Amino acid sequence: MMSMSGGWFFVVASEAITVGNTTVTLPGVGSYVATAIEQKNLPAIGYALITMLIVIIAYDQLLFRPIVAWADKFRFEQTASGEAPTSWMLDLFRRTRALRALTYPLGMANKAISTMRIGWPVALRSGGKPGQPSRLIDAIWITLIVAAAAYAAWLAYQYLSASLGLSDVFDAVGYGLVTLLRV
Repeated sequence: MMSMSGGWFFVVASEAITVGNTTVTLPGVGSYVATAIEQKNLPAIGYALITMLIVIIAYDQLLFRPIVAWADKFRFEQTASGEAPTSWMLDLFRRTRALRALTYPLGMANKAISTMRIGWPVALRSGGKPGQPSRLIDAIWITLIVAAAAYAAWLAYQYLSASLGLSDVFDAVGYGLVTLLRV
């Protein structure tokens, strides 16, 4: 929710693209705000902020709160917690008959697909019981995964060593640790 509302203010910068002497403004609230700021039109900026506030509240009430309230049933706690989250929109979804009628065909199709039997051919492995995994295949698979990870690490090392110095790596690790301590 916070990143969504914070993202609205970045829209101002991302919808007005300037390359050389050419400025392209994409349609949207961001370009509207950029134009209003450029023209120093305070009422237009206020209208844009009110629009953003309304959209953020609508997202909260219609999307985020119902998801949080619904997901609360999956929480496992040994101790008693505070109040459970509630949502008027989730209550409306749970009580309405129209929503059940609309989703019934989808539920039946899901049930039909998920209970469908697929006749796979039985493959017998030599020297083992049917259905018993082979240790050789497991070893080959693990070797391939480790080799791919080592190759990816080597490519990352080559790229980073060509474009970054050792001081840059220490700076990144140090700032990462500072962020870890802060969080």
